[in-house]
Amino acid sequence: MDNKLERPLQFRWQDAENVMNVLRAGNSCALLGMDGVGKSRFMQHLVMPAVLEHYLGEKSKHMHCLLLSAHELTSISALACYRRMALLLNEVMRRYGLPPAEENPLLLTNEDIASTLLLQRVEQLMQQDEQLTLVYFFDELDSVYTQVEPQFLRFLQALRYRAQGRVCYVLASNNPPKLLGETRTRKQMSDAFSELVNGRVLGVRPLEREDAYLLIERGLPAALHEGFPLSLVTLQRLLFEVTGGHHGLLRTTLLLLEQGQVALQERESITTLSEKLLRNGTINSKCEQLWESLSEPEQQCLKQLQKGQLVKATVSQQLTNRQVNDIFAWLQLKGVLVESSRSKTYRCFSPLLATYISHQFSAASPGLQIDFTRYRCWIDGVLQTDYLRPHELRLLRYLADHAGEVCSRRDTTRAVYNEAYSSATDDARLDALVERTRRHMGDDPRAPRFLITVRGAGHQLNEYLSRDPQTE
Repeated sequence: MDNKLERPLQFRWQDAENVMNVLRAGNSCALLGMDGVGKSRFMQHLVMPAVLEHYLGEKSKHMHCLLLSAHELTSISALACYRRMALLLNEVMRRYGLPPAEENPLLLTNEDIASTLLLQRVEQLMQQDEQLTLVYFFDELDSVYTQVEPQFLRFLQALRYRAQGRVCYVLASNNPPKLLGETRTRKQMSDAFSELVNGRVLGVRPLEREDAYLLIERGLPAALHEGFPLSLVTLQRLLFEVTGGHHGLLRTTLLLLEQGQVALQERESITTLSEKLLRNGTINSKCEQLWESLSEPEQQCLKQLQKGQLVKATVSQQLTNRQVNDIFAWLQLKGVLVESSRSKTYRCFSPLLATYISHQFSAASPGLQIDFTRYRCWIDGVLQTDYLRPHELRLLRYLADHAGEVCSRRDTTRAVYNEAYSSATDDARLDALVERTRRHMGDDPRAPRFLITVRGAGHQLNEYLSRDPQTE
């Protein structure tokens, strides 16, 4: 292992202290955090010998930390996990002078043989050092929770029992098993998870101000400082506030600044900067990844955000009070929602993410909303994925100006193409345009709800709300 520290010893010190307290007591825990928040980097930091010594002192000399990411597995299966866990013990066995096994664990094809080999290696090591503790750091476990049988977590618990509690686990994921997977296996996996970590579930939240400021200072080339209309301190404050300290959003924003894809103004506000960043496809993709990492119940709650604020009472009535309380607890644990100290309201940790959500979903009345400047449509508050083409936008603009009315083909052709109507050529052209428009606006071409063809008369736009969600 490379002993060179990439981050200060005090990096995420409170989170690190919480994990080390669990390990110091010989226990296991789970780490939950949204996508891109920095769970992987945090775990890489925790397994560094200098960090272990800093927090655990003499105890660290008998503790071996083994990092395993689900992304490194050739397949998502219990067999692949057992093979990798056994392979990671090779270096530890060499340190204790134990001969390496003749067979490469990665070549094993039988799950029982692989788990037995792992168990034998652990027992060998425990016999060599009565103070030894092995800690497996599992990263990116969401796919394991959904694709591997609950028996895998039960085996980890059995391995811990066989080692008399001297095998511990730190399990990192975006979500707990309770919020993932099929209904049939969800409870079984959730029960096995709860037994393994025994309620010790810790949140990996966005960076605190000190860590975020350091990341910004290190990530921004010194040569660019002179070209900014803002001082470094002002820049740090602005980027920290707009991203909420989210590691991935911060790094991406810094990269865009370095490449000149985003220009800052002297008096940049959080609102204008959020809108400006979201016009960039890379930032949009990062926000989308973050959003998709949240469970469906969490997304259902966050869709009710109004100007970045959320009140429990506004959450969909489809959920029970207990479900709402559980979901809010998960969102707070991850740092997605921050509770107001003086009221029962919650705010999204990042104005950038809140703006992204408002672009995607609106709590407005059911119906059709169109942003004619951005070429986008919302249906029942949900932003549709496709962009409208110029002629499609002209068609919708004309029909929107006469919402609810049946517009003749003659008048519609003149409005869209600025040409006189000819049934011989324009009927087919207009029908094709209507068909494409329905597809791009998200209206079902087979059973249209909004863009209606009135046989022998023309076309009609229904349920148009006359404004886009961003003006509310």
